[in-house]
Amino acid sequence: MVRQWRQFSYRKGTNPIRWIRSYPLFAIAVAMFATIAGVVAWAFITSFAGPEKFVIVEVHEVSSTASANGVTVSIERVTYQPAVRVRLGRSVSIKHNPTVMIDGRVVNNTDQPLAAFLPVEGQHAGAVLTGADGQVSESPVRIIGLRPCPGLATGVVLIEPRSGQRFSVLLPAGRGAPTAWVRKSLQKGSLPGLSLGPFAFGDCEPETGGAGFTDPVWIEFGASDLPVSELHDYYPFGPPTGQEISVNGRKYWSNWLPREE
Repeated sequence: MVRQWRQFSYRKGTNPIRWIRSYPLFAIAVAMFATIAGVVAWAFITSFAGPEKFVIVEVHEVSSTASANGVTVSIERVTYQPAVRVRLGRSVSIKHNPTVMIDGRVVNNTDQPLAAFLPVEGQHAGAVLTGADGQVSESPVRIIGLRPCPGLATGVVLIEPRSGQRFSVLLPAGRGAPTAWVRKSLQKGSLPGLSLGPFAFGDCEPETGGAGFTDPVWIEFGASDLPVSELHDYYPFGPPTGQEISVNGRKYWSNWLPREE
């Protein structure tokens, strides 16, 4: 018996439904190929083209200063950064959770070395924030220049006489974070009360094998009103041009200190 094969064709004007019914396996193969091609194209776009290469952040430019015992601390910028999901290529990406950042500077106005955020037994080293509704949150402070010091397990940052150093307080602001209330305070136009320290004068005295510091002090900031925020563009991989204003008409925003990835 000779098997007869029916040649198929899809002529112009042919009813697609009738054609699919006539050749169901071929139609399924075409559909599967189209689906796979779509998935591959989507993966290519998200891996290489990716989403926007920047994130819009809310910035409050602040000018608040407090001093005590020859130490001056200034708060210069408060930023709310939403979640960052930025991809530069298939294997290069940056992810950050929503964060409130308080950026400032510590200045040593004396002729002695200043230990900034000195670890003191029984005291929190860093920042303590106090809300209008009684919230209290502690946070470490990021500052460059940590060095070993005899007798101090975590080391110390020493600011030379008549010089200053930048610092940042990073507060998680995502849903459920213990410091998410700070973001709500910013939305109401208020910066919570802020205590920073401890600060003490002295040195590690390596020749004597021990550290010697004065009694520590804290620098206090009361709750204050914030100026209206501005929208800036944050490019985690660096601004694409040398211009101060982006193509979107907004200023560029950059990290106060190098970000720990």
